[in-house]
Amino acid sequence: MIKIRAFLNRARFYFSFLLLAFYLVVGFLFLFTEVWSDLLPKARFTIGIILVLFGVLRFYVSYRRFSGKKNKIELLKQKIDDAKTAQ
Repeated sequence: MIKIRAFLNRARFYFSFLLLAFYLVVGFLFLFTEVWSDLLPKARFTIGIILVLFGVLRFYVSYRRFSGKKNKIELLKQKIDDAKTAQ
């Protein structure tokens, strides 16, 4: 059960990398190319900035969540080891 959760946490972390790349690519397409210029001529710059910032924010939240769980697991393992040596 623990290995499955660890795998899912790691998969979510890598999926956040994928989403970061997607949001950055689409955001930079809006910012620096003429793609979709006929669809949204005035709002392209704003949408590009929002997509880039949203991608970075999603990755930051995911990274904090992953690193926090990793630290909790290490502390729990240390407590278990300390309890074993105390007996």
